[in-house]
Amino acid sequence: MTKSSDSRSAALAGVKKKELHRILPSVWSVFRYSEMKNLSRDASRGDRQAVRLLAEAVCGADGDRAARAREYLSSLRNRDAIEGICECLLHSENGSLDSLCIQNGYFPEDEEIRAVFYLATGQIGRYNDLDILEDRPLLTGGFHRVPGPARMKVLSTARRAGMGAVMADIISGHNAPPRTGCSLKEWRALAQSLAQAGEWMRIWRILFDAPVPVAVEMLAMLKSSGWNPGPHDEATWKRLAGLLPDSWTYPDPPAEPAVVLDGPREAVNRMVLHPGGRLLAAGSYDGTITLFGLPGGVLLHSIHTGCGQIRDLRFSPDGRMLAAAGTDPGICLVDPVEGRVAISIGKEAGAANHLVFLPDSDSLVHDGRGGGIYLTRVETGDTTALFPGDRESITGLFSSPSGGEIFWGTETGRIRSLTIGGGEITEYPGHKNPVTFVSGTCSGQYLVSAATIGRIRIQDTGNGRSAGRAGSDGLRCTAVAVAPGKEVCAFATGKGEISVIGIPGGRVQASFGVYKEGGVTALAFSPDGSVLVAGGRSGHIHIWRIADCRLIRRVKAHESTVKCISVNSAGTAVASSGWDGLITLHSLADGRLVHSMKVDPAGISSLAPAGDGDLIIYGTVNGNVRARSIPDGVLAAAFSAYTPGIRSIAVDSRGSYVACAGTDRIVSIWRIRDGSLAGSIVGNSGNIHSLAVQPGDRLIAGGGWDHLVRLWSFPKGDLQAELSGHRSLVSCLAFSHDGAFLCSGSNDRTVRVWGADGEILAVCEGHSHVISCIAISPDNSQLFTGSRDGTVRAWSLPDGKELACLGPHSSHVTALASGPDPGILAAGCEDGSIRLWGLPDGEVIRQLNDHVSPVRGLAFTGDGNILVAGYEDGMLRSRPLPWTKPLGLALPPDLEFVSRQVRDGRAGARSSRYQWEFLETLLRVKFRWEIGHSDHDTRIGPFDIEIVE
Repeated sequence: MTKSSDSRSAALAGVKKKELHRILPSVWSVFRYSEMKNLSRDASRGDRQAVRLLAEAVCGADGDRAARAREYLSSLRNRDAIEGICECLLHSENGSLDSLCIQNGYFPEDEEIRAVFYLATGQIGRYNDLDILEDRPLLTGGFHRVPGPARMKVLSTARRAGMGAVMADIISGHNAPPRTGCSLKEWRALAQSLAQAGEWMRIWRILFDAPVPVAVEMLAMLKSSGWNPGPHDEATWKRLAGLLPDSWTYPDPPAEPAVVLDGPREAVNRMVLHPGGRLLAAGSYDGTITLFGLPGGVLLHSIHTGCGQIRDLRFSPDGRMLAAAGTDPGICLVDPVEGRVAISIGKEAGAANHLVFLPDSDSLVHDGRGGGIYLTRVETGDTTALFPGDRESITGLFSSPSGGEIFWGTETGRIRSLTIGGGEITEYPGHKNPVTFVSGTCSGQYLVSAATIGRIRIQDTGNGRSAGRAGSDGLRCTAVAVAPGKEVCAFATGKGEISVIGIPGGRVQASFGVYKEGGVTALAFSPDGSVLVAGGRSGHIHIWRIADCRLIRRVKAHESTVKCISVNSAGTAVASSGWDGLITLHSLADGRLVHSMKVDPAGISSLAPAGDGDLIIYGTVNGNVRARSIPDGVLAAAFSAYTPGIRSIAVDSRGSYVACAGTDRIVSIWRIRDGSLAGSIVGNSGNIHSLAVQPGDRLIAGGGWDHLVRLWSFPKGDLQAELSGHRSLVSCLAFSHDGAFLCSGSNDRTVRVWGADGEILAVCEGHSHVISCIAISPDNSQLFTGSRDGTVRAWSLPDGKELACLGPHSSHVTALASGPDPGILAAGCEDGSIRLWGLPDGEVIRQLNDHVSPVRGLAFTGDGNILVAGYEDGMLRSRPLPWTKPLGLALPPDLEFVSRQVRDGRAGARSSRYQWEFLETLLRVKFRWEIGHSDHDTRIGPFDIEIVE
């Protein structure tokens, strides 16, 4: 430190506190004066950011600073600066800028915006001189182009000027369809203005164009005023008044249930060991078979079978083929060595729940349509009906060791058999409740069966007579197993009691207990029948030696319920699978863990609607692409994109192609119809993280780790342009619905709006964390951005001005979807919650907290009545949506939808039913009024419609 600085420090230290307090404000005033002089200089040159900061000072600073800012803004001559101050006025709810602009004669150049500006600032005379035509075209055109604060000022001026009728036509869209909807606040201001003027008939007419919550309030105004529409509408008026709710609560559609369209692949439905013990196959909820090599547990293949949820899985006796039965028609045969689907057979028999190979491995028997039994040849795929069925669902299937006889149980408790070739059906003594298990002993002489409630039955297959029973009439059997090399059987009860019984006779030879663990869910014997393994709801497996009832080992194998247990043919290891997606291999001798294997969770990473919104395409983290129809959830297509770690997908407007991008720097384009490759885009310098296809299908955009946005021709993939400007990863992309501009979000916390020629139109700044998702309103007027800061922000397009901030949400915002009508926005979060926002008010319509996995994609169906959500755990769910559409945008198909809720939703809550009946009546009156009374072109469209009251 120098001597001079020491002296200054000492001098400062000697200043008394009260003197310091007197000095500091003058110091800061110098700094503020200098800062504002710089802003004034920049503003005079047309810098709109400087103009905005000075305008904020006028509206919110202390008196001295506000006065100085007002002085600077009163000397503007630059046209851009004047446009900037007018723009600030239109965005501000504060009236401080009104007098400033009026005194200095500031006004916008655009005549439509100027008309709104004059009314917003109370300059009624100037407005009347400008907008002289009777239908007020300038005000009509400009009103929906300005932000909400300006529209509220216009409504206030219009009320004072007696212009309620004009504003009613503009807000309801009678003069021209609005570009974007008015807020509930604006509708309410209009209603109050008309009520003060006694314009009851006009309220009656425009309420059929209003949002439903405001329509309810308008009807309440009419009802309390004692107004009557006259004899022509009197009956309708009385019905509406009788159904009028206290308020509109956005009821859920009672006739449209939520549906799980796809589930997590962690849920392993079936597990089977290869006869030679060298392979393990696991069949999952989504139709995927995972093959592991043993004993090392190496993942060999992950195969999408296309047979729906896998219900049964079997290796052929020779081990050369693996067969899967599922919820979709047919049996899928997989080559376990090559890891591919070899052939699908037996589709004419319908979906199968159970299958069994015959000993020669050349044929298999399975159930099918109507409870029938079918024989299908593996080589040719020829299917023969052995038993046509009697509409009783088959619950268990077994083949005799010789393959000459088939046994099965049904949901009604029947036990039957037939001889292959002879066709003779034998009826065995059955159960009073649905059969849950049917199998033969190792000799084939005896048949063992169990039901949901009741005794275990043992029957002689030679004469069909009873050979013993076990348990009690009230027995709740949770698991059964027959030893492969010994005439014994084991069963477990709901209380956790396990009994080993001899066959024939059913005498108990050994008993074990698994108590306080939630019950036993799976049983398996060693090949020689000397060891029994049990798995339960607690995730534990128990290994017992039967001879002395000794517990060899109790092992915590899974986090949750054990689904399947199997012992290898050598009798050295036991494999178990659970709902946690884990497959474990333990030593049978001492329970030691040999290996654990994890089925790929195949979480959903990206989701997009296709065509008219009745098809949802989604990509998974293991490189698969699936398409499901909505609302029934039928799997329309499934194929592997051979893309490691799919990050993003994009679908063309016709629903013909899907583009996929992952961690391999390649964009692959696939035909959805047959899963064939249409083209690849290579040579990118980094991984592609986001994709978007331009409406009209001329271009595809991609962004990723190299901070660039690239445009390629679609579907050829020729590079057209590279757009630079972002300073970090490009995380999300979206084209406007007319294809005129492209929006890109980035980890640099900004969103950029690009024109069709690649020119930067706007940079949106405001988020405090990375941008994770974007969506564009259906009328292309607004951009919505979601961020890890937990908020959603709305911006005007294409100028990028911030309109609103929605939130905070309960977690990071990970997915956005804008409905086909501009009244609703869905936001999904990292914690699995989904929030439905009503627009433009920013009202929370619904908070959905029924899932805990991160939301990775959202999409509305074409009619806007269903929201589809994809989650990181692989779950795909569809949810019906409450009615949010303004009545003015409703069409006859909407009336049909609402009528279905009234007709088919009788079981719903009474308050909900009344609101749907009220909405149905509103729509019927609306369409009848439009057809019969409108003096202008109706907006119903080309529909054949009959309104019945």
